[in-house]
Amino acid sequence: MPSLGIWDKADIIGEKLADSKTFTRIVDFFSSNFTGIFLEKTENGYMKELDGVEVEMTHQFHFTDIIIHSPIEGYTKELDLENTDRLLDAGAFPGALAIIAAKRGAEVIALEPDPENADQLRKNLELNNVQEKVEVVEVGLWKEKDQKSFERDQALGMASRIKEEAEITIQLDTLDSVTEEHGRPDLVKMDIEGAETEALEGAEKTLEQTEPDFEIATYHLDEEGNKTYHEIEAKLSEKGYNVKTGFSRHLTTYASKNREFN
Repeated sequence: MPSLGIWDKADIIGEKLADSKTFTRIVDFFSSNFTGIFLEKTENGYMKELDGVEVEMTHQFHFTDIIIHSPIEGYTKELDLENTDRLLDAGAFPGALAIIAAKRGAEVIALEPDPENADQLRKNLELNNVQEKVEVVEVGLWKEKDQKSFERDQALGMASRIKEEAEITIQLDTLDSVTEEHGRPDLVKMDIEGAETEALEGAEKTLEQTEPDFEIATYHLDEEGNKTYHEIEAKLSEKGYNVKTGFSRHLTTYASKNREFN
């Protein structure tokens, strides 16, 4: 078995900590006492420049944006957000990528199944004056239309996930159905806490007919403890996509039928 790099170990630890109340307390303490040191405080929250765009949030930023890495850097690394007409952002909370895309002129379909996160997302969109460009849809991606129990990440809301006998129930639907109802995107971003494999099972028409580009967070672990990028790469390659997995600090799989990756 190959040795694990630092970011592999960090991903595994992060997955384990997602269920930890201790982790929640640590993040709450950090957010309450130190966020203002790293971010510019505004009247309504905090401001940070991400990919050349000023983004203001009423909610705290993802703590890793501050002290470790920026997922936004990974999402803008390989694919062309500048020339995207319609972005489907699955797992959109707290809204940074949606805000950046909207400020650059794109229409955005922002999927966020957690009602509390969806409300906070709408506030962040309004704070950045892009609410007219972003449609918030309270649904998660899955292989079929369904309902599932959902465990909310009490720390930042960004590691919430489907889990049996959790406290809330969320609505799920397929990528095919969502795009048919809300518009066909030319770029799909997913950061959906391990549900990406099932989401692609519900995307057959999209993969074969619409053929958008994809950027999918694939550092999540499957039931066997393997990162999901193996399955995601295989699925997209099978559908004729050029595929690359990179940006180890927030492992992301990129896929396109229109461009080659180095």
